[in-house]
Amino acid sequence: MSWQADALSHAKASRPREACGLVVRVAGVDVYRECRNVAESDGEFDLHSEDFAAAEDEGQIIAVVHSHPDGPARASDDDVAQCRASRLPWFVLVDIEDEAWVTLHP
Repeated sequence: MSWQADALSHAKASRPREACGLVVRVAGVDVYRECRNVAESDGEFDLHSEDFAAAEDEGQIIAVVHSHPDGPARASDDDVAQCRASRLPWFVLVDIEDEAWVTLHP
């Protein structure tokens, strides 16, 4: 299974909250690692710091992933700003049913 399929499954299971995770390169293979969303509201995400650290220990973090379970069907202004701050690409699942993704680059 691809990291995208794993992220999609995680997003479906996390509804109504935003799912979040990381794409990690482990031994040359890109894998999705679910992270706990510790944000207080359903309409945002905050990756748990322990999950980020565990992913760093496992391999090279190459992207941040999160979902918009109830819209908007685009990356938000906050997504764009946080992507730049993270210095990592972001993959935003903007429509779970249609499996529509938006890619942001820092």
